[in-house]
Amino acid sequence: MADILAAIQRLIHLREVQISRHGYREAEIAMKRSTVEFIHEGKYAAEVPVELIEDDTAWSPYLSVDDALKLDAVRLALRRGDVAEAAKHAQVFELTPVSP
Repeated sequence: MADILAAIQRLIHLREVQISRHGYREAEIAMKRSTVEFIHEGKYAAEVPVELIEDDTAWSPYLSVDDALKLDAVRLALRRGDVAEAAKHAQVFELTPVSP
């Protein structure tokens, strides 16, 4: 079962398959709303612009695969301390404690 799930995840990541419980492209019936997601890792924070997809399914609102991957890339870059990489996708802030 884990092998099947891994194969499906790989196909989705490669954009070779699109999953829709309706059998058609949900993007055609969905509304998109721009928003900002905040990520905090260590001494850094980032504002990542994303689009929330809203439709009449139980999963709404949700992120596109591209936006979810962008959030993961920013989070991992901040964990490594790679501010330049995170700044390719987000506005990055260095946090400074103001009290002990």
